[in-house]
Amino acid sequence: SEAKKPHRLFASEFFRKASRSANDTMSRDEYDRILKEQQRQRQAMQRRQGQGGQGRSTRGYGPEIVPQIFERFDADGDGAITRKEASRPGSLVNQYFDQWDRETNGDAKLTREEIRARLTEEPATLDSAGR
Repeated sequence: SEAKKPHRLFASEFFRKASRSANDTMSRDEYDRILKEQQRQRQAMQRRQGQGGQGRSTRGYGPEIVPQIFERFDADGDGAITRKEASRPGSLVNQYFDQWDRETNGDAKLTREEIRARLTEEPATLDSAGR
């Protein structure tokens, strides 16, 4: 019931099938229909994200995520992210911290302006890490 109106049929079918008992089966047609719907939704999301002016077919990160980065990583609220604050495994900031710091001023801190400059000049994409 929380799904948007165009997705309600898919959501209800998906949850109906997911809640079956262990001895129930799902036909290949049912599985294919769900898979196609998921692929369609993924492609639509990629197209929407590509309209941000980045001109890439992969999801990109731009300067608009800087406030979210600081909300998540600037633990002491001093306006700069240190290597220790950025050391969450799998995060964009952890992954690019050393490179961004080296390419700015090498002071072992990243300010809002430094991150914004790095993301504006050459946005990092999920594919650049081989994912």
